[in-house]
Amino acid sequence: MTPLPISLTRRGCCFTAAAVCGWASFLVIGLRDIWYLAALFTAFVTLAVCWVTFGALLARFAVALAASSTTPSAGETIALTATVTHRLPNLVATCFDWLLEASVVWRLGSESATQQLRAYAPGGGSARVLLWGVRRGRLTPAAEAILLADRLGLATWRIRQETQVELLVLPQLDRALGRKLQAAVSAPGLSHQATPHAQNHRSDSPSGAVRAYQVGDPIQQVHWKQSARQGELLVRLPENGEQAKFALYLVDLAEGYLNPDDFELAVKAAAAIGAEWIAQGLQCELHLSLGATLRCETEAQMLRALAQVQLAHAAVAAVPQVARSQHSYAGVVITGVIPRGLLEGIHQVGTLITVGATHPSLPENWRHIALHPEAPRVEAGPLLRLAEHE
Repeated sequence: MTPLPISLTRRGCCFTAAAVCGWASFLVIGLRDIWYLAALFTAFVTLAVCWVTFGALLARFAVALAASSTTPSAGETIALTATVTHRLPNLVATCFDWLLEASVVWRLGSESATQQLRAYAPGGGSARVLLWGVRRGRLTPAAEAILLADRLGLATWRIRQETQVELLVLPQLDRALGRKLQAAVSAPGLSHQATPHAQNHRSDSPSGAVRAYQVGDPIQQVHWKQSARQGELLVRLPENGEQAKFALYLVDLAEGYLNPDDFELAVKAAAAIGAEWIAQGLQCELHLSLGATLRCETEAQMLRALAQVQLAHAAVAAVPQVARSQHSYAGVVITGVIPRGLLEGIHQVGTLITVGATHPSLPENWRHIALHPEAPRVEAGPLLRLAEHE
């Protein structure tokens, strides 16, 4: 059963109870002068109900929601702005503005917040909320409703809106960590096969071919003369269609990590070293535990792919295919606690990056890099924080 949009507040219920008691005393006991007080309470409640009813039905509110960024990085603060418009003439809207107050009800997951605004102002009003310290993944904040209340606080009318915006929070890109990992992976001490190596593939692109610039393309690949002639940024394609390709295996199984924060550090490391490869003009192949393979030619593609990776619960038997994919070679494997069977039967060589794990027993010619977990995440209160309305 759908609840009624109108309701009485606690104060409104008290006024109603006082009116009922006053009329009962007048009609049953015969207290003649009490009806003045009963009529007063009745009038207050009746007017409040009429004001919020007419204010909600006549205004026909519409809410538009905008975010400061739809693809922020983890840990950033996002500003959400709800712009509320109505269809009332200015004079009528001004009268309602004296009689009623409006609020926007925000919702994000299990959190909610209510923020007051001048909904009947000429041209409408706006309210802003901040999302603090967002974590990687998809977020869907919403302006759930507009709440109208009379100035005495006796009655409210809830106007459902369900206006929402989709946010994709990208992993935090630590370029210093990427350079550090790349230096460790490429450091001398192993054979040239022990580090991720280039695998060439051929295409039909002619020598010297160009394509349109995409966000994340290395600036070194820009063909400046051709760009100047055609009036848009163009990048060179590799000679004879050859392009270096590096494989990056990210273990995304829940049994591979002691806690979710370790997994977030693993994703951060994957983003860092993948961005370093792409900045050097290399193609990054991202492999997940259950066989998914994502080819990332630009930094934006890689960050979007990593933003949607979540811990999976699967049988241990699915783990070995992380490093034994038939579609590529072993390059860099990132995991937490090494799942049983991960390194069994591997004939390729590469680098293992672990988060929060002891030094493993590695096959011959494998390199190990240990990352120490960051300090435990300190929750700084609610994710939704109100900002001053405009």
